[in-house]
Amino acid sequence: MTSLTYILQYIDDEKTRVQVQIALNRGEAFHKLKKAVFYADNGRIKGKSEHEQIVYQNSCMVICSAIIYYNSRVLSKLMSQKKLAQEEFEKIVKSTPFVWNHIDIYGKYDFNKKKKDLKTIEKKLK
Repeated sequence: MTSLTYILQYIDDEKTRVQVQIALNRGEAFHKLKKAVFYADNGRIKGKSEHEQIVYQNSCMVICSAIIYYNSRVLSKLMSQKKLAQEEFEKIVKSTPFVWNHIDIYGKYDFNKKKKDLKTIEKKLK
């Protein structure tokens, strides 16, 4: 498809415009999540060398990916429940794994404590 054909289709077809807007919203949501994670150090990259900066950026990406994975897993578990009402199911389908308001991004984490059970955490979210 040439760019002119695509532009004409975009102008003429509402479904195409809606799909493009949905894709743009997903990208924007991801960038907001990344900014929230990155802002933990007042938006400053720690590290003076190029290698340290790359490690810092990649660490932010790992944290974002972990949040998205966790949220996706919770949404999948909720969708697999057979007792969901149609209205609840539609809300889950329209939701996004790019949210973080239920996660304390700037908190202090101690990974030496006893491992928490993901199933228990998922039950608390219901």
